Amino acid sequence: MKFPYVTEALPRKLAIARFNKFRDTEYGTAVIRGCSDQPDEYADLSFMYDETPEELVAKAAEIDVLEWLAERKAEEWGRLSDERVELIRQFEPNFRRIVISDAELVGPKWPENVVPLDSLCLLIDLETRAPLDQVVITVLPTNETWQAACYLKIGGYNDMPLPQQHSALWKYWQQQYGASIAGVRGEIVEFTVKRPPKTREDALVLAKQHWIYCGDLYQEVGSVERLAARLLNAPVWFFWWD
Repeated sequence: MKFPYVTEALPRKLAIARFNKFRDTEYGTAVIRGCSDQPDEYADLSFMYDETPEELVAKAAEIDVLEWLAERKAEEWGRLSDERVELIRQFEPNFRRIVISDAELVGPKWPENVVPLDSLCLLIDLETRAPLDQVVITVLPTNETWQAACYLKIGGYNDMPLPQQHSALWKYWQQQYGASIAGVRGEIVEFTVKRPPKTREDALVLAKQHWIYCGDLYQEVGSVERLAARLLNAPVWFFWWD
């Protein structure tokens, strides 16, 4: 099946200009897909879902986001034996998205030397960290950036949420923080953020949501406290499901 959306590889500066142009207009949503010399094996996942994008968007509208986050956290607990839970309490309190209580979440000292993300990883070579010469942009036929997951039909693999679950949460974060989807490639999702948390308390609340949404963040930051420190005043959010 042919990928249904306009997708093109452009020189880096032109790709960024095109991306920003769509941010400033109401003629669709541009999504950065990364480099042009490596095929994105997840470019078209429509074969995984029978629903149309519009039907998935309708499903997203029915999801209570905070309830879904609570259920997703509880589901992770349900996969573990009592012995494993006890080991996590003793030795791995921040492993994946296992958040037991606020008391355990907030450590005695705020992490130091944690730098907020300020640039999109999908604009660089993830191995060399060098800026990409060519960047792939996909334009989706929706003006609501939070609906992008339903149009791209991402999720349902590697413990990623389903498309409608992504979109429901993205809409919530857009309302709460001015977060807009910027890039999607395989298991990577990135946002630009207009109103990031300004206090440690607010950053911890958001960090718990991020941790539940993407448990593999532990590989990036190691603890929820460090994640909160990275989210404080951060204009960019990064997620990766390994």
